[in-house]
Amino acid sequence: MRSLRFLLTFAVLGPAAPAVAAATLCQRNEIPVVSCLTRSAGKIMSLCATRNLSETEGSLTYRFGRLARIELAYPDGPGSAKSFFRGGIIGAGGGDFVRFTNGNLTYSIEYADGPRSGQYAGVLVYRGTKQIAELRCQGSPFAAFGPEGFGPVYRANLPRDSYSLD
Repeated sequence: MRSLRFLLTFAVLGPAAPAVAAATLCQRNEIPVVSCLTRSAGKIMSLCATRNLSETEGSLTYRFGRLARIELAYPDGPGSAKSFFRGGIIGAGGGDFVRFTNGNLTYSIEYADGPRSGQYAGVLVYRGTKQIAELRCQGSPFAAFGPEGFGPVYRANLPRDSYSLD
């Protein structure tokens, strides 16, 4: 149901706004899943997928920073998306998330569009179960989507995770 709502919304709104292309840390051989300039930090957050991402091949990479200086790239080596990332839905289909753990921090890249969650895109950072940062995308959450939205993540069939970190 969630996938259908995203596809219908995407069909009505069309591909991502041109501002997404300017605010991405994805490389030439990658497509942005979610990429935006964050409100409070003024830095770019990008979740990038190789064009061949599927259950058995391709990769996902999260990057954060500025065009001239990437502060975090995860993972820092080769491996399947399933080895590094988990995914799931927010609530009863109110959004999607992709999560990874790097050291003692967990990063949750999220898109929400539900009556309880509201509309947003961004990344939440946790130390254990305590949220220590929330970096929301500037502008409309729909503008943060790449040309296929969460489609590459759905194709990767990441291991499922519950939304709550408790």
